[in-house]
Amino acid sequence: MAVKRFEIWLVSLDPTLGPEMTKTRPAMILSPDELNGPLQTLLVAPLTPSLKPWPFRVSISLTQEPGQLCLDQLRSVSKKRLVKKLGEDQAVGQRALKVLRQLFS
Repeated sequence: MAVKRFEIWLVSLDPTLGPEMTKTRPAMILSPDELNGPLQTLLVAPLTPSLKPWPFRVSISLTQEPGQLCLDQLRSVSKKRLVKKLGEDQAVGQRALKVLRQLFS
């Protein structure tokens, strides 16, 4: 399956434990394309419609509804969890990488 960085996919996140984000929900692929091709796993950030003023959340509008990328909920998932492609957002992806650089510096 060919996937690219900053694509947004519907991803099945269950089963989960504790406060991990649940359900099948949109998520942005953040892992680089050099890894997305050969590996069977992807690094994703789930989206939520719940808006919080936290520095590790990045605003995004997938449809007409506002939402946020949850960079505090990064997950490595199997490509088998991908349900369908919903879109792509290079600008939001670049903002997410900038926030991650600050978080991990």
